Amino acid sequence: MKKSINKIKNILLILAAMLFLGCEEKGVCVVTGNKLGSMGDPVSFKHEGKKYWVCCAPCIKKFKKNPDKYK
Repeated sequence: MKKSINKIKNILLILAAMLFLGCEEKGVCVVTGNKLGSMGDPVSFKHEGKKYWVCCAPCIKKFKKNPDKYK
């Protein structure tokens, strides 16, 4: 039961972030294609003035190594 409640909380946090922080993506990491929240709380960052969402902090490094691959 506790796991279910935590899972629901995580989903609600993701939805809130998408709504209130301007996420226009489809709820997937731009680097891996995994659902946001599958690796913990999703992470956002800006690149050239555009906001991107990834499933975890290490994906930011991957993105920055080759941003054209993920735009």
